[in-house]
Amino acid sequence: MMLSIDERSKRRLEETATGVLGLFYVICTFEMIIKLMVTKDITSILGEFIIFLSVIFTFLIVQRFHRSYSPTLPRKNNGELLSPENTKQAKHKRLLIYAKDSFVYSISFTAFSVVMDYLTKKQNITFNLEFFVSQFFKIILYFIPFFILDTLLKERKIKKYNKWNENLDD
Repeated sequence: MMLSIDERSKRRLEETATGVLGLFYVICTFEMIIKLMVTKDITSILGEFIIFLSVIFTFLIVQRFHRSYSPTLPRKNNGELLSPENTKQAKHKRLLIYAKDSFVYSISFTAFSVVMDYLTKKQNITFNLEFFVSQFFKIILYFIPFFILDTLLKERKIKKYNKWNENLDD
């Protein structure tokens, strides 16, 4: 027996479920970080990590097989939707956005890495040329996979969106 829900109630239910899922992600992530800092053993967070990944994959699988599934456009870091156009200019603009986002990710990841090294390994931070050069290369090394992954995933999502949109017109 299917439960009949009006559109407004359905939307509220979806927003609530999304909020609960987001809260779970935040709490689980903080719990893993704190546990890792206290125990200094990466195997101590294995259980939480498996649960974290299983929730993500379950959510993705359910979303994928839902009958009313419609692909959404990827977003910038600020939440703005990316343009789905296939023109050369639009693709170039998206690549610049991916590069900017990847640069922000790599700087954030490097800063987080420095702070975690200081907190967990009690390493002193010395602001000399060697430190800045090593952090610069870390940023570059983090930028490359972030940019490649971001570009591949978001362009694939745009391609799916455009294909789905074309099928609506037919």
